[in-house]
Amino acid sequence: NEKYVKYINVAIDIVRRLPDCKNIFNADLSVNKGTPSNPVVYVQYESIDGRIQSEYYTLNVLDYYFRKQSKSE
Repeated sequence: NEKYVKYINVAIDIVRRLPDCKNIFNADLSVNKGTPSNPVVYVQYESIDGRIQSEYYTLNVLDYYFRKQSKSE
């Protein structure tokens, strides 16, 4: 859904800055962790030690990061 693209992009940006992130290979919405009306964004990545990791972010948390990021630009 187009209205969630900015949230997915912000989540990817957060994860790519993690010190153990080697490669991001998936990012999408999860209604299992959230609800259809308030999904959670997840990002899956490979850590530097080769493990598959997942990070989950609520839309409220991503809104906070988006506002913070916009102010610094």
